[in-house]
Amino acid sequence: MTGAVNTSILEAPKSSDMSNYLHCIDLCDKLKCLNLCSTGTLSSLLTVQLFIDDKKPNPMHVDIEKLRNCRDEDINGLSSSRMLFVFQRSILKTYKRPLTEDEEKQVLKGDLEIEFERARRLYNHAAPSRLSCLYLVDNDTPGWDSLGNMFRGVFKYPMIFEVSILNQLELMRFDHNWVGLYYQDPPGKILEELLVRGDV
Repeated sequence: MTGAVNTSILEAPKSSDMSNYLHCIDLCDKLKCLNLCSTGTLSSLLTVQLFIDDKKPNPMHVDIEKLRNCRDEDINGLSSSRMLFVFQRSILKTYKRPLTEDEEKQVLKGDLEIEFERARRLYNHAAPSRLSCLYLVDNDTPGWDSLGNMFRGVFKYPMIFEVSILNQLELMRFDHNWVGLYYQDPPGKILEELLVRGDV
């Protein structure tokens, strides 16, 4: 199972307790790596914004139309990988030339993240937003596989490591396979079922 969590702190576990989770970071993300190395913890975008009293709105509060037409000033400097999909989509939509196949895939990823966020607001406003949460998976072989699949090609230098949750604002468990199914053939009810029941 995959989890989306808005958490104040994730820490590296003190033991090999299998009840811990796995998380993935990009070793190119210097700020996140510095934070992890110096404090041994990670925080979701929402928690960081609350902690530093950031005045920019969290992506989970940005108007959907603004997400569709994202500009530099709409993006928080502490952005998430999913929010970057939305931003890249907006940039690619301004190109005057035909998009390459890879660019079309980027636009699709951004479109789907906006749709997921729209559905979250409509069906379960209390659920963590994919645009500002941390992704955790169970500490098992399928967990390793799902993180690898989720961030391969997204992160330049992905690193998977064990974490445990110290504090959580919101937590939602779900089967990550629904995302792949939705990318292939967006069914009408799947987002409502996922966001209301938590599983598909």
